[in-house]
Amino acid sequence: WDVPLAEKVEHLLALNEVALRNPSVSFVSSSLHFVKIEQTSATTEGTIATQTIVRTNPGMNVTAVSPDRTDFQTRSAAVSPAGRGWEYVLDWMSTEAAERWAAEAAEKLVADGRRRRPRSSLRRAWNRAATT
Repeated sequence: WDVPLAEKVEHLLALNEVALRNPSVSFVSSSLHFVKIEQTSATTEGTIATQTIVRTNPGMNVTAVSPDRTDFQTRSAAVSPAGRGWEYVLDWMSTEAAERWAAEAAEKLVADGRRRRPRSSLRRAWNRAATT
């Protein structure tokens, strides 16, 4: 809660810019979700305990689009929620990670070294199968 909102926004926007440098990437979204729980417990013996629990869940989605605009693939960053604060975001949401996730989204467009079937062709095949 001590990190200013502007710093958090700047960090995410910088990561988005890094991912968008990949020529195949056309859309990036990133997010931060924080939960802070403050609990106070008291016993009949007079003990009073206060506990603060912080959970952080950073995320990023990178979408790559084929040059002919017939296919797209998305890479969702697999960063699990953790009971840590801002340092967790800085550890996992780095420029190297954004570059890697962008490259992985682009690689999905040509998985196994061959061009994937365009989604429009899949839709036509599905519609033909559904009407017969």
